[in-house]
Amino acid sequence: MDPYSNPQAAYMARLFGIRDLTLGIGLLSTRGDARRLWWRVGMLCDLGDMVGGALSARGGELPLHGPLPAPLFSVAGALGASLGTAALISGDV
Repeated sequence: MDPYSNPQAAYMARLFGIRDLTLGIGLLSTRGDARRLWWRVGMLCDLGDMVGGALSARGGELPLHGPLPAPLFSVAGALGASLGTAALISGDV
């Protein structure tokens, strides 16, 4: 995603940034069941990122090769959801 040829890329980056900031504040400002809920919402966002990356790769909207290939987006989402699940299971959240 080249921000020079696609000015909307910066807007999309800000959307992700504010989403992650909101999730982080939710996690840091809560305890117990409320915190676990924020954790699950974050995992749901990670799964959405994974699906979005796969759909964009399939639709040709993201490059399959290069510095940030489309599969990387899906792998990052899957990794986040997996680590979140492991933390929930272990009781660390």
